[in-house]
Amino acid sequence: MKHPIQQIQDTMLAAQPVIETLQHRLSTACEIHDLGDLSVIQTTVRTLDELLGIAAEYKEVLRRQLARTSARIEASVT
Repeated sequence: MKHPIQQIQDTMLAAQPVIETLQHRLSTACEIHDLGDLSVIQTTVRTLDELLGIAAEYKEVLRRQLARTSARIEASVT
């Protein structure tokens, strides 16, 4: 399944108002469903953020490797 990064980031941003609402609700009454939902949403957003950071690092590693490999191949052809 292919999702542009912007769609993932938009979904993460859309989670913020829900997180704030759940936090507000939990400040007045401890509803177990709110607590569970908040935990899952926050954990998922945090994990996605970490994965996007890792993906950016790997993208840079791949970009550098492709540049080195392309240069080596080009040098061997001439």
